[in-house]
Amino acid sequence: MPTYSFKWSDRRPIHEIELTSDDHAWSEAVASVGQLLRDVDGSMAPGEGVALEVFDGESRLIASVSVNAIRHRGGL
Repeated sequence: MPTYSFKWSDRRPIHEIELTSDDHAWSEAVASVGQLLRDVDGSMAPGEGVALEVFDGESRLIASVSVNAIRHRGGL
């Protein structure tokens, strides 16, 4: 199975995992970002953001998922 590297924008250690395909790596990336959002439990401040990039075994970027917190005045 191919090895994929997951790199967070906030400089957490790179996580490497063997997965069956690029589609499986995409699913893992989306699930990881979803878990991060659950973990912050409303504590992400306006202007903050996070991104997760996924690279294949040849260091090619195959996916990225990002979340940016933007608060618009008067909307809440």
